[in-house]
Amino acid sequence: MSDTEIPVTPNAVTFLHHAQKDIKVVKNGFDWPAFFSPFILGLPHLIRKVWVIGGILLALNILSFFIPAGGASEEEAIAVLILSLAIGIGVGIWLGKNGRAHHAKSLLSQGYEFAHPAHESTKAAKLKWGIL
Repeated sequence: MSDTEIPVTPNAVTFLHHAQKDIKVVKNGFDWPAFFSPFILGLPHLIRKVWVIGGILLALNILSFFIPAGGASEEEAIAVLILSLAIGIGVGIWLGKNGRAHHAKSLLSQGYEFAHPAHESTKAAKLKWGIL
């Protein structure tokens, strides 16, 4: 498959893995699956093979089940839940803003290449994602 056969996708960057003849498209903008990742065991990151972030989120979700609630007053338990939710939302916002960059960098580490490296949308995304 040649690079000229791969269409340019508006508002997205196309990646190509020559050996596997596989194409992946990473959209520009906020990454909603990454935003929800802290609340769903890090599955969006694990599915995208962003192992470190997905593993940390999975471990934190599992560890949260073992936080002892016995002996704490109702107010303390509610405060811990609100704090956990606030931290989760904060991490989710950060992941949502940076999730596309994490996904793109993961694809590059797996052997994918930019299908259209000279295209303006690819250049803009590389700059935004911190990929030189």
